[in-house]
Amino acid sequence: MDIFSILLGIFEFIKLLVIIAIPCFVLYKIFSPLREKLAEKLSLSWFKSSLLLNFILLFAVLLIVFFGFMIYGSVSAVQTISELQDNFMESAFLVISGVFRIAVTAVILSICLLFFELLASMFMEIIDSKYLVSSKVKRTKSKSTSPKSTLLSQALGVILTCIVFLFLFLFVFNWVPLGLFVFIFYGGIAETPLLAIIL
Repeated sequence: MDIFSILLGIFEFIKLLVIIAIPCFVLYKIFSPLREKLAEKLSLSWFKSSLLLNFILLFAVLLIVFFGFMIYGSVSAVQTISELQDNFMESAFLVISGVFRIAVTAVILSICLLFFELLASMFMEIIDSKYLVSSKVKRTKSKSTSPKSTLLSQALGVILTCIVFLFLFLFVFNWVPLGLFVFIFYGGIAETPLLAIIL
C-alpha cells in the first residue's frame, strides 16, 4: 500500500467522521435536555433515563421505517383478486410479528447506544477535568464552568466517541445494519445467504 492510498483512506475516514459527528453533536444538544426532564419527571437515574429515552426514540424510528417499507410494498405490489382475501390476516400477522421484532431490536440497540453515551460522558469528564486542572481560573476553586469550555468538552467527547464507533462499525460490526434489516423484516437470517450478511 503506497502513501497516497494511506492518505486517501485517512481523508475518507475524516470526511466520514465529520458527516457523523456533526449530526451526533446536534442530537446530543437536543436530547440531553429532554433526558434531564424525563429523569426529573419520573425520578430516574442517568442510566435509566438514558436507556428509556433511547428505547422510545429507536422504537419510534424503526417503527416508522417498518411501516414505510410495508406501505411502499403494498402500493407497488401487483395483487390479484384471490390474494385480497388473505391479505388482512397476513398483514395483521406481519405487523404484530414486526412490532415484536422491532421492540427486541430497539432494546438491543438501546443498550449499544448506552455504551457510546457512557463513553462520550467519560470523554467529556476527562476533557473537562483536564481543562479544570490546567486553567488558572479554575484553580481558585470556583465551581462554575464557562459555557465555552463546556461546549468544547462536549464536542470533543462526541468526536472521540464517533471515532470509536467508526472503528468498531467499519472493522468489526459492519454486518450489523444488513443483519438488523433482515431480522426485522424476515425474522432471521435463513432467508438470506449467510455470505451476504457477513460481507
